[in-house]
Amino acid sequence: MTRGEHDPTLAELLREIYDKHGVLTPALVVEAARPSSSPLHKHFEWDVTKNAQAYLEVQARQMIRSVNVTKIVHDTEPYLVRAYHAPRKADKPYEYVAIEDLKSSQVRDVLEQMRRDVASLRHKYRAHAEVLEEMLRAELLEV
Repeated sequence: MTRGEHDPTLAELLREIYDKHGVLTPALVVEAARPSSSPLHKHFEWDVTKNAQAYLEVQARQMIRSVNVTKIVHDTEPYLVRAYHAPRKADKPYEYVAIEDLKSSQVRDVLEQMRRDVASLRHKYRAHAEVLEEMLRAELLEV
C-alpha cells in the first residue's frame, strides 16, 4: 500500500458505522472497536496505561507547538513563529529544539519538511476542491 492509500477493509468498516448512524465520529469508531471481536479492535491500543501515556504525549506535542516567539528579519515587521521545531529524525521523531538553537543542517531539514507539507496540502486540497466543485456542478445540472 502506498502513502495515502487505506486498507479497503478499514474503509468498509468505517462506512458501516457511518451508514448505521448517519455520521462518523471518533467516539462512534471507538465504541464499535471496543469488543475484542471487532475487526477495528486491532487498530487501537487498549492497554489503559500505554493509552494514557500516548495521549499525554499528544497533548504535550500540541502544547509545545502552541508556543510562539516574535522574530524580526532584516529590520522588517515582526513575525510570530513557532518557538520549538522537531527536525525529522527516524530514531527521535519528537525531539524539539528551540528555534534559536537549530543548527544549519536542522534548519535545512525543517525548511525541507515545510516545503513537503505545503506541496502535500496543495495536492490534497486541489484534489478535494476538484471533487467538491464537480459535485456542485452536478447538483446544479440536476435542478
